[in-house]
Amino acid sequence: MQPPALQRVALGPLTLPESLRRPQLVMRLGERLEVYEQRRWIQPLDAEIADALAERLGRRLAAPVATLRQAAAAGATRRIALDVRRFESTPAMASLDVLWSIADGLGKRLADGRTEARQPCADGGEAALIAAHGANLDRLAAELAQALATLPAE
Repeated sequence: MQPPALQRVALGPLTLPESLRRPQLVMRLGERLEVYEQRRWIQPLDAEIADALAERLGRRLAAPVATLRQAAAAGATRRIALDVRRFESTPAMASLDVLWSIADGLGKRLADGRTEARQPCADGGEAALIAAHGANLDRLAAELAQALATLPAE
């Protein structure tokens, strides 16, 4: 089996629920969603998640991981598609629910999975919320790295 570090991995496509396809931070408060007009992501949330996940997965694989927006994705031997079903923020908790699949460079599906993660926010502040989302993405990166490690060599 080829070590995961020798695989060329690309993330994408990554889909988000319609409610999150906006530049503003969205927070669930009880049964309603609150859009914070003055608090914005640095880039579109799907790109932000893909970049953060690529960085975390790359550290676990000890190799760079490209996103589909990058030229390096063209030669990938493993492609990871992600359907983010939930990327939820509340004052007390960050939640993540992602369906994912890994395909070879030709598009043949090799593995499927689902990652669900919930991380409490230490103090309910924005920095704690971002850290909690980061911890959820760390868990997703760990599960993806484990799945890649079990795949046969290309």
